[in-house]
Amino acid sequence: MRGFGTFVLALVLAGGACKAVKSGYCESNSDCAPGQRCNLDWPDKFTCVAPFVDGGADAIAEVGSDTAVGCHTDTECPSGAPVCLNGACSGCGSGPAGACAARDPSKAICGSDGTCHECAASSDCSGDGTKPVCVGGACVGCGAGPVTACATRGATKPACAPSGGCVECVSIRLHR
Repeated sequence: MRGFGTFVLALVLAGGACKAVKSGYCESNSDCAPGQRCNLDWPDKFTCVAPFVDGGADAIAEVGSDTAVGCHTDTECPSGAPVCLNGACSGCGSGPAGACAARDPSKAICGSDGTCHECAASSDCSGDGTKPVCVGGACVGCGAGPVTACATRGATKPACAPSGGCVECVSIRLHR
């Protein structure tokens, strides 16, 4: 009986260690020749094919892993690379003008870092009066910016109000 158990164990171990993929077929990109990817979509599922580079609806970008990744539209891309260009997510600077506004109107400015921002300068912050200053790509209250934020923004409203907005003056109460 002991010999039978050893035989069964040997078969189980041998079966788990033996894995071969038929030539031309794949389960991951590593099963394919260099320059090819494993197609995981029908009708040619599990076959090695050349990656798409035409930028069409089937465009896919390779990242060297076992998973084919890519994009068809900007909304499929992460905020760090917000524009879908030829099937690959990339920075907004390499995309068409207005790419950020088309993706998210609240972050319509393409920053120098290639990501979409709410503002590039305080003059871009005109929608919300309590957030008139641009700091790090976001419109914030004047208290979060430099002391001279309101004066730099405009001479007619040089003071920073407790609400965060720039105003003409702030009254100071003196207690006796």
